[in-house]
Amino acid sequence: MQDENFETINPDGVYYVDIKNLIKVFSSTEYDSLEKAASEIIDNAIDANAKNIIVFLRSTYDSKKGKNVLSEIAFLDDGEGMAPGLIQHVVGFGASSRGNGGKIGKFGIGMNQASLFACKKFDVYSWINENDIYLETFDSEYIVQNNIEKAAPPIKTELPKYVSDSSIYKVNARKHGTLIVWSKFKENKMAKPITIAKRMKNEFGRVYRNYLNSGEVHIYTETESSGFLDNIHAIDPMFLLENTDVLGDPNGHSIKCSEGEPLFELFSNDMLENGCKAYDVPYYDITGKIKYSKVILRASIIKEKFYYNAAYKDKIKQPGDTEIGGYVKEFQKGITVIRNNREIDFNYFGFYDSTNQPQDRWFKLEIKFTEELDEAFHVSNNKQHVELKKISDSKLPDFKEDDPNYPMWLRLKKDIDKLLSAMRNRNRALAKKAKNAFKSIRNDSSGNENVQHNEESLDDILNSFVMSKPSISKELVGIDQMATPLNQEHLDCDQNPISFVESIVLEKKDSIQCHKNELYYEENSIIVSYETKLKECVTYEYDFHLKKYIICFNLDLIDKNRFDSNIEYLVVLLCVTICDEGSESSIGKKFLKLLGKYCAYICGGN
Repeated sequence: MQDENFETINPDGVYYVDIKNLIKVFSSTEYDSLEKAASEIIDNAIDANAKNIIVFLRSTYDSKKGKNVLSEIAFLDDGEGMAPGLIQHVVGFGASSRGNGGKIGKFGIGMNQASLFACKKFDVYSWINENDIYLETFDSEYIVQNNIEKAAPPIKTELPKYVSDSSIYKVNARKHGTLIVWSKFKENKMAKPITIAKRMKNEFGRVYRNYLNSGEVHIYTETESSGFLDNIHAIDPMFLLENTDVLGDPNGHSIKCSEGEPLFELFSNDMLENGCKAYDVPYYDITGKIKYSKVILRASIIKEKFYYNAAYKDKIKQPGDTEIGGYVKEFQKGITVIRNNREIDFNYFGFYDSTNQPQDRWFKLEIKFTEELDEAFHVSNNKQHVELKKISDSKLPDFKEDDPNYPMWLRLKKDIDKLLSAMRNRNRALAKKAKNAFKSIRNDSSGNENVQHNEESLDDILNSFVMSKPSISKELVGIDQMATPLNQEHLDCDQNPISFVESIVLEKKDSIQCHKNELYYEENSIIVSYETKLKECVTYEYDFHLKKYIICFNLDLIDKNRFDSNIEYLVVLLCVTICDEGSESSIGKKFLKLLGKYCAYICGGN
């Protein structure tokens, strides 16, 4: 039914923006966390040429909850500050004090958008001389309840005492600066101040690592419970920066240090110059003309001294089990994307065929660009994400590379594939070299070539193979029947996760009946199926340019928490094993040996 309020035309006109609805929209903006929303305030401070930024986190006692809860987050910076008229202007939506959006800013809505995501009220204090501090308040509850449509003039005021007493204000921000104070927090945002401070330290350290490492910007947090400034240091997922909390031991041990050297080095390769490759990417300027801006692809890789050499030096079997290995695992997402020297995203972006592989933690990729290519990367308006989506061969657009609309994912895909393969091969070679050296040392020290060595891990076995890169397709199908399972009586696990393991050589155009679906498999492929109660399976096709095989795994017997990160890893290993075997008769024995070795683990054991 049509609302009667809209049946007549308003002769005085209507506002283009309904402030009540806009508040609702911004309040539901999808930031991943409170600290990611807070990064919008840090962006504005950096755009205002701030050198020092401090985040105060305060709490009050809540009698209903019987505990202290978050009451205020205040962001103080020593940037240029704003005149009173500008303070009134920026609490509106779409306003910016810099016509080009600043060094990091984008649309002039970051402060409002981020603030309303976190809380219902925010205060903006700013000054361009120490005797004239002005305040503008945005209280969403008050605005909606009283139908407020315009921002009132700012009032002259003083700063909160905890701010004016701080050393950052007294030393750095007295003459000019800005203070943003969040309050009236939403229930789901009210974590403990100390917890939020820790998360901010990790988020800001990574996102602003280049500013922090160069000394261009200093960021601090202060909670009431701590009573002191906590200086945030750069956190580099490329592990190349020298001014970070985590470095490598100078003597080549497998521990992380606060003083030492970077864990990784730039990756040397024919396609990279000093670890980088530059692309001239076309874009349309505001007049519609085609111009070019650079995209930089950079690669880093673990130093040999901190890889297997460090693990063996400390009598640890696998580098992933070392202190360094545990730390680099925290940054295993894949590729970091930098816009205007600030991290904007960190993900796989479809460039990795399979994710969470343990060996992939030992190398990193970085993509850097500037704001001219925001459209090419489809930068989100809250600067939290870029859009780099995998494009299948069947959906390749009819664009040429000199067209600004050519997908960025395709521009980078071929080179990233080559880099991933080259870095994996480099690390396999280092692993083999280190293991051979360690084996020689063990033999020499014992004088006996039959020395008992540590059992190989899944990493060891996979690293010993040189894999072709698989092309993978997935399809949900039903299964009526499959071949007779391989004899599994020698496997150790009580309930075997391998429901069927059968090598089936199919002639061209042979097929397997799957309920109503009939699947035809091309030549030279390996088919891997994951079963659930023999009714459904997810089918993976691995193309190694050899024969055709089907492998079936029963998902009901596998530890679900280990499935994503381990089972596909095992499947690839099994496929490589098949391809590695010279005779059909030896395949079954090889399978049983490997499955017996890892059966307990994928069922939930160690």
